[in-house]
Amino acid sequence: MKRRVIDSGLVSANRDLLLVVGVVGAGVVGVVAGWSVLGPTAAVGLPVALALLFVLPGYVTMELAYAERRRPRDWSLPSVVERLALTLGLSMAVIPVLAILTYLSSLSFTDVAVVQVVAGYVVIVSVLTAVRRGRSAAADAPTPDREQDSTSHLPSPTGMSSTALLVNGVLAVSVIAATAALGGALVAPQEGPGTTDLHLLTESGDRAVASDYPATIGSGESANITVGVTNDERASVDYTAVAHLQRVRIEGQSVEVVEQAEIGRYEFALDQGDTWQRQVSADDALTGQNLRIAVYLYRGDAPESPTVETAYRNVYVWVDVGPGATGSSN
Repeated sequence: MKRRVIDSGLVSANRDLLLVVGVVGAGVVGVVAGWSVLGPTAAVGLPVALALLFVLPGYVTMELAYAERRRPRDWSLPSVVERLALTLGLSMAVIPVLAILTYLSSLSFTDVAVVQVVAGYVVIVSVLTAVRRGRSAAADAPTPDREQDSTSHLPSPTGMSSTALLVNGVLAVSVIAATAALGGALVAPQEGPGTTDLHLLTESGDRAVASDYPATIGSGESANITVGVTNDERASVDYTAVAHLQRVRIEGQSVEVVEQAEIGRYEFALDQGDTWQRQVSADDALTGQNLRIAVYLYRGDAPESPTVETAYRNVYVWVDVGPGATGSSN
């Protein structure tokens, strides 16, 4: 009978954790069902997502830390505000750590993986909290043979047991680690692959723009098109740029180069952040309508016959070349 009363008391004491697990279950079901916070189920999916990410991790962490402090709940406004602030603050400390663990694990860093890890954390901490609450309740239950020895039950200076102190210490270390990781991510140089920008420019007044390309080029006239390359590879790079004037045949979605002439080949090196520019000229290499100036960029040496498939970067612009050529720019 006494055991049944104790079990009933434990269930009553852990009703908040049962609600937490229920919300977690709803969140996992929502992910499986494909809830979208912007779709028709936003009224359901958004509150559950916000609770799962910004409330529940901090709440169960706080309850685990204070699981052995058996005191009546204070529902006054200052107490509620304090608990809410602590819940949100702990969530902000826990979520980055879980995100880092997700990234370092074998799981793909997706929304589903993050929800799985957060849900697993909340459920595990809820179980640990319930266990600590049960042990505390059993320890506080009166027994006939318990000796009333005041010297053996002196509270610690902080009012918490050694286990609670250990848990709080772990929480403090987690907060410091999360803050340090976030600060390091903000100040550390970003790693990963760099990029190279290849572009074609033309003069518009006193500035160069990536538009208003000449539609026609008369015989012997300059193309007034400038090839530009900007290095953002986070290292010095040797480049080769090859410019061709091409005649192409277009059939549906297929583009076939039927004739071409090389009008420039340039080798140069750029440090990080530097830009190289050179103006190209058609020089009547080919004449007619529906021609294009194509530029192929390579890191290192370029092959004798560059192609789109082998180039590191490529860009082109349509032109008509020759006396009386007409057309429009693209």
